[in-house]
Amino acid sequence: MVESGRNDPCPCGSGKKYKQCCAALRALAAPENDPCVPAVEKLLRFGAREEFQEAMAFGMAKCLGLSSDLEKEDLLGDPITPNLMSYLHYDAEIEDGKTLIGLFLERRGSSLLARERGYLEQLAASRLGLYEVIGIAPGVGVHLRDLWTGDELRVEDGPVAEDVKLWDLAIGRVIRTPGGSLRFESDVFFLSTDAKTELLARLEEDRHEMAEVRPEVSTDRFLKLIAFRYFEFILRGPEDNNTVLVTRDGELIEPTIVTFAILNEAAVINALNEAYEEDEGHWLASEIDADGVVHAHGSLAIEEDQLILDTWTSSRAAEERYRLEDLCPDELRHLETRTVSYERYLEESQEDTEARTLDDEEIEAAQQALEQHYRRWIDESIPALQDRTPREVACDESHAGLKADLVELLKKLENREARLPAVEGCPYDFGWIWKELGLERPVAGKSTHS
Repeated sequence: MVESGRNDPCPCGSGKKYKQCCAALRALAAPENDPCVPAVEKLLRFGAREEFQEAMAFGMAKCLGLSSDLEKEDLLGDPITPNLMSYLHYDAEIEDGKTLIGLFLERRGSSLLARERGYLEQLAASRLGLYEVIGIAPGVGVHLRDLWTGDELRVEDGPVAEDVKLWDLAIGRVIRTPGGSLRFESDVFFLSTDAKTELLARLEEDRHEMAEVRPEVSTDRFLKLIAFRYFEFILRGPEDNNTVLVTRDGELIEPTIVTFAILNEAAVINALNEAYEEDEGHWLASEIDADGVVHAHGSLAIEEDQLILDTWTSSRAAEERYRLEDLCPDELRHLETRTVSYERYLEESQEDTEARTLDDEEIEAAQQALEQHYRRWIDESIPALQDRTPREVACDESHAGLKADLVELLKKLENREARLPAVEGCPYDFGWIWKELGLERPVAGKSTHS
């Protein structure tokens, strides 16, 4: 049998490209040697019937935020397609409040083998869920907490456990295997914990609206229907991202890179060694505060015939640029100053540091700097905590809401630190902060279901 090309017409006769039809949904089925695969293929052929195409197009348009008459197939990337197609086949209402898989079981279920029918009935009852990662067993799986129901579960999926970070948000469909364990039925989307508040707020609004117009809809049914919100969020991102990152001095963090052409490398190196602290070909731009603590605000490095100044703010970049031009008026020539988003800066840093491993002295210095920072942080006034310190909030039993905010803030700190460019041998353990503040770290607990 000749394998269809991804852009060829799908052999099921739907008229769609193979990559947007059977190729996408075959990824949802059990492994190739599993007898449940034919059941999914029968469902695909059933869903390709003309009578369902208008409803399917409408459902896809809702997920993508597009008009249903627009061309969509080339806007769907491979990572999102299987989950989107699973939503359209297993969750979306297609006819008289029924799902496509429900209609298939109703009309054709009697012709299926018992195991095939059982597998499809499980898919029909499943939903895309919004989970928080509360534990990781590398190579084995992840512990999750359902952010809507509060239920905890353990999903056995080794490859997923290699990529996920503690407190990540996971969007995926979980089903039970014949052996009784839980697994993800298709690809999983992982988002940073920053998305949690907005996504839950959207779901709450949708629940209230649905309760007004369709009060008969159960919570389980609502969670199946509303899954299109996840695709909207993944494709478009947050509508209003009000997170503002600032330095300890209150300056807006705007990663800024200044590039100079080097006209006399020996003279530049001599000048840098006189004015900056040198460390194996890199130089640190820093200052010492009243307590004698060193605060770095930039670094310099020579790359080929250029000097690269890397700073956290545009004002620091300007200060250091003028300082360098005074130090080396004839040896350096300014080429460009570039300001990038924080997210893009992290991406570029990841690319630059993937292969780098810190030596023991660098690891110790990094750990000490983080330790000093967080030791001060727990006793500093935090705007997100109504200008109270984390220690004050943790000790005040009269403000349960603020304590919950503190717990979420700690989760964000851990998650962001874990998502920073990974440098082997230099993880930072936040466990002591939870203990210092007397807070219970809400990781996988005794109620976890397997």
